[in-house]
Amino acid sequence: MVFACIVLAVVIVSLLALFYYALSTGAPPMPSSFGAARQIASLVPHREECTVYEVGAAWGHLAFPLALTHPKCTVRAIEISPLPWLFMKVIEKLLFVRNMRIERRDMFDVSFRDAGAIVCYLHTELLNQLKPKLQDELRSGTLVVSNTYEIPGWTPLEVHFRDDSYCPQIYVYRVP
Repeated sequence: MVFACIVLAVVIVSLLALFYYALSTGAPPMPSSFGAARQIASLVPHREECTVYEVGAAWGHLAFPLALTHPKCTVRAIEISPLPWLFMKVIEKLLFVRNMRIERRDMFDVSFRDAGAIVCYLHTELLNQLKPKLQDELRSGTLVVSNTYEIPGWTPLEVHFRDDSYCPQIYVYRVP
């Protein structure tokens, strides 16, 4: 009986935390479809060494395919919500992913100055808030890939339309 109460309390606290962070950030932790994640990972160039950021990483549906397909790169998965962050930490250990750093941080407090690429699945309003930080910190030519949503005011180099109602398009940008 005590064990059941503890489990129930943990579940309730976890759900409350999930809802709190979804409301406070304005972005629920939505996973990318597996097809979109594979396509996004293929859009990031294979280099000897680079740092790829997934901002608003949620459950890691973009970060893990990136880390697994780009073993020479460091993938930094940035997520502020504790439950998705913890989920990613567990999966990282189970899959023995060595080139990934999972950080429980606010994306607005992370420096992107060393980024070789940024990938994200963030809604338009949040992308609009993030845009000045990207323009200020990213080097000219840095790749930015956005799943489903456009970055307001930026012109994509490519738009990949997908037969996927969950993730219907992928926007590819280069910082001017």
